[in-house]
Amino acid sequence: MLPVSILISPFVMSVNEKKTKPLLVVLCGLIGTGKSTLAAALSDATGFQVLRSDELRKGIAGLDREDHKYEPFGEGIYSSEFFDATYKVLLEEALSMLGKGDGVILDASFKKEKYRSEARDIADSLKTPFLLIECRCPDEVIKERLIKREREGTDISDGRWPVFLKQKSDFENITEISKREHLIVNTDKPLDDNLKKILRVIDN
Repeated sequence: MLPVSILISPFVMSVNEKKTKPLLVVLCGLIGTGKSTLAAALSDATGFQVLRSDELRKGIAGLDREDHKYEPFGEGIYSSEFFDATYKVLLEEALSMLGKGDGVILDASFKKEKYRSEARDIADSLKTPFLLIECRCPDEVIKERLIKREREGTDISDGRWPVFLKQKSDFENITEISKREHLIVNTDKPLDDNLKKILRVIDN
């Protein structure tokens, strides 16, 4: 399969020429919904840096990127305390980058309202535009993705199907973000179509 940057390069070129303004983008959703794939494509198109919670979490834990911790849901580096620590670092780094005038893409589940609201408050404090992109996908597609990911072991994420089922019941519905700043993307649709949909919103 060709790299994302090659697949969408004609469109990326036209967007980069527009010099997209700084923006805080939150990519949220359950594991396996394609957040990281979409974040990488959006980063290519805008030049915004991606901050990924999976990388920050393992850095805090002193683990290498390739290390996998297949722990029970809500335990170890996936405990509520570790989630709080990870999001604290994630949002602090986002604040620093936005303060320098750089656009930022946050790639994390953002399953709790408090994390989403904190990100929204950061954008408000800097008078920076904010967009929350909620990634959705049919369960059967997610199951296939997670089984394949675990078998290959090449992705930094430790997400597995049993964890998805637990996370699904733990995810707080998004009601605190206005419809104007909340975009729902179905990631079983073509990546290029979803990217164009997002960039149309960003450009307006």
